[in-house]
Amino acid sequence: MQNVKKSIFNAVIPAEKLTRDHIEYYIQAEDDKGNKVKYPEHGSIKTCIYDNYRTPVIAEHIPVEQHRASPIELKIKLDDDSDLAFVKVHYRTLDQNTELKEIKMKRTGEKEYSVKLPAKDLTPLYKEMYSFEAVNKNGNGSFYPDPYTKRYFVINITK
Repeated sequence: MQNVKKSIFNAVIPAEKLTRDHIEYYIQAEDDKGNKVKYPEHGSIKTCIYDNYRTPVIAEHIPVEQHRASPIELKIKLDDDSDLAFVKVHYRTLDQNTELKEIKMKRTGEKEYSVKLPAKDLTPLYKEMYSFEAVNKNGNGSFYPDPYTKRYFVINITK
């Protein structure tokens, strides 16, 4: 390891030495008196190695308004160049006493996913809120809508 400045060290592993999709390592330090310390104390740190840091992007979604008598079908199109691990919808009524539920979405076409919110979960007493989550196999994920700009979509439930 190279001493960059006081108490800061740097190590580089050449790419050609990496032969798997992950690396396991630990750090061991020794002072000038021969005292050693290892981090983590037991085992090692496992880090995934991949060259795709891109998060899935939901390219298209048309918000819906639906009657209570039937399930609500939600559809999205994704723009992602890596395999998806899962796509989910998170939903609940706007009654803050209800728990957030989630359902995995099913692939219905190339980069297209859909799900039906069960009619039993819908009531005309409250509006329904929902958002989407997509995570690729590299562990990169995103929510839609972006929680920093809009927290969720809202559906008016009618009788």
